[in-house]
Amino acid sequence: MNSIHDIWEMVLENLRQNGITDTTIKTWFSEIRPVDLKDSVLLLYCGSDFQRQYVENLFFKNIRAALKDLFSYDMGVRMLSHEEFQNY
Repeated sequence: MNSIHDIWEMVLENLRQNGITDTTIKTWFSEIRPVDLKDSVLLLYCGSDFQRQYVENLFFKNIRAALKDLFSYDMGVRMLSHEEFQNY
């Protein structure tokens, strides 16, 4: 089984292959940390509220599509709040 960090790197590579530029990935995904894959949901954390909301609004669809490509079934993705991350 791959580690959560390996899975996240595969997701990012899938995003690149599907047209998201390296600049976009560096700008919007560099602060995002994979936390866990639990109950078919990829849990992520980002300390910046602005960056978190931007990624949720514009890229969650792409991340879910990448996860489906990797795992061959629909999976969820969710950003943890600061409090949730601290308690994780």
